[in-house]
Amino acid sequence: MKNSRFIRPAMRGAAMSGIITAVIWLNQPLQLPFFNQLDATAHAQSVDTEQAPSLSELPGVNAIDFKGQGKLAFISKGLLYVLDGNTKEVKQLTEFGSALKPVWSHDGEWLAFKLVTDKNSKTGPLWLIRKDGTQAHQVQGLPGAVMTQFSWSPTSNTLTVSSEDGLWLVSTEGTPVQLVKTPNPFPSFCWSPDGKSLAYNISLPNEKTDTRDDHLFTVEIDAGKPVKRLQTPDTGIKLAEWQPDGKGLIFWQIPLHSASITADGVSLYCLQLDNSQPKLLTTGLTYKEWHSFSPEGQLLTVEGVDRVVWANKSLTVVNPNSGQQQHIANPNGYVAIDPHFSPDGKNIAYVAARNLGSDVWGFGKKDALKDWINSRTLYIASADGSNARALPVAGQGIYQPTWSKDGRHILFVKNKALWIVNIEGLKVEKILDLDSDQEEEFGFYGFISYEDYFSWYKG
Repeated sequence: MKNSRFIRPAMRGAAMSGIITAVIWLNQPLQLPFFNQLDATAHAQSVDTEQAPSLSELPGVNAIDFKGQGKLAFISKGLLYVLDGNTKEVKQLTEFGSALKPVWSHDGEWLAFKLVTDKNSKTGPLWLIRKDGTQAHQVQGLPGAVMTQFSWSPTSNTLTVSSEDGLWLVSTEGTPVQLVKTPNPFPSFCWSPDGKSLAYNISLPNEKTDTRDDHLFTVEIDAGKPVKRLQTPDTGIKLAEWQPDGKGLIFWQIPLHSASITADGVSLYCLQLDNSQPKLLTTGLTYKEWHSFSPEGQLLTVEGVDRVVWANKSLTVVNPNSGQQQHIANPNGYVAIDPHFSPDGKNIAYVAARNLGSDVWGFGKKDALKDWINSRTLYIASADGSNARALPVAGQGIYQPTWSKDGRHILFVKNKALWIVNIEGLKVEKILDLDSDQEEEFGFYGFISYEDYFSWYKG
């Protein structure tokens, strides 16, 4: 049998009626980049100068049904927009280029994003812009193009950027400052809940990749003195997040630094900062999108091995301090993925999809893949998994359900568009189309993330 993109290689381990077009601010959208900030050569090398769309090409957005739900930053035809749920207005922030991965600051006043110059690697310079389109600027002084990992402080308008030589701090004004220099490029990191510290990992140099040791550090932003918390012989570290109470760090251990082993699932640990020994929590795939915390600090995640999403996947709620687990039963014949806690921690939302078994590594026909995608159904349940029920009104092919701040709505992705469902009245509405390049619906053995194409500020 010939290899195809739907088959594991032998040698390797609806359009909706009634969409309301939102009011468009007609003041001139910002042109990126500012020519007085970059010389002509830098401009030619860093920006794909596509023409701005005409008014008739501006995205159709259902602002009415997003009323009161905060702000959505989203990408349409490579351009960055903001939908304000309070004013029901859409603001176009960029005029040309290919924006990607918008991320809101903690107060909802700023957006960080990449302006992609290499479409294969999805890298490019980092930009900052206010929500109203003012004060836009390319961040100057970073050592290279931005890959994937940059994150706002939870308490201030400061970014951390993981680069080819360590970690950098970027404020909305001023020059970037290197916080930590690391021997390995693009270290994983996470902010502490109080915004005062960062955790990060380094891989010690070694001629043999599989025998490198990793170190886990924390560093106070103001003091700048790293503190070593853990050393893992012959094992890599990938940080997930800081515990909400600030008392511990959650991370995966990567045996022999192996990407293949990682793809099939690795152990998730929690290291209490007052202890030198990490506690095993569960085993699963290394997707941060599959982690959600309750207000009490309980971790809802997906457990199970094998890289394929359609087998051996179920939900568990873990106490990071004790390691105690509460396993949640799957709907019969289904896997459970994409979990999210409600704001009050009393309910969960997740996606149930047909369990195809671990012997299925791909699909010989697109129709078979489509059938599996169509089995992805939105479920809600009590936090302990009881009272589980499907929401068939949401339709088929559901990805990434996320609760609203009021706990009465769920935003989700379907057919490369954002939809919202009122779980009380069971009313579902399409909000906007996403500018996703996910033409290949197979993703990585069934896993697809749309976080590069929108960001929701719920405040």
